[in-house]
Amino acid sequence: MRKIEFRAWDTLTKRYLYNIQAVTLTDESDDYHGLLTLADFLNNDRYIVEQFTGLFDKTGEKIFENDIVTPADKPHLFGTVLYDDATGSYAVKYPHHDQKDAISNYTNKHRIKFKLKIWGTIHTQQALLGK
Repeated sequence: MRKIEFRAWDTLTKRYLYNIQAVTLTDESDDYHGLLTLADFLNNDRYIVEQFTGLFDKTGEKIFENDIVTPADKPHLFGTVLYDDATGSYAVKYPHHDQKDAISNYTNKHRIKFKLKIWGTIHTQQALLGK
């Protein structure tokens, strides 16, 4: 079973908060600005909530929604990880292509490591997408 994990991009401070699903009523951290549940983050326009896909890139980094990735064999082809409602799975969308590639297309035959490399996120490295 994959681990359910979320992070949130804070649009005011321009930084990520991690493991927001684990914030508890006893958390004294100023980072959470009084938000105590995942629902608090989801219902607050200040935050963009992103889910862990359950997959790791070729270096072992967790792949989240809105990460910018490249296939190992095409290091100059940058795409964005997103959830595709039509297929009910995660996909990579490339800015100059109409189609999305299922993220499962980037597994090796043993499904141990994914043949993707994370370069940043749409919030921190948008220039990589030509925007």
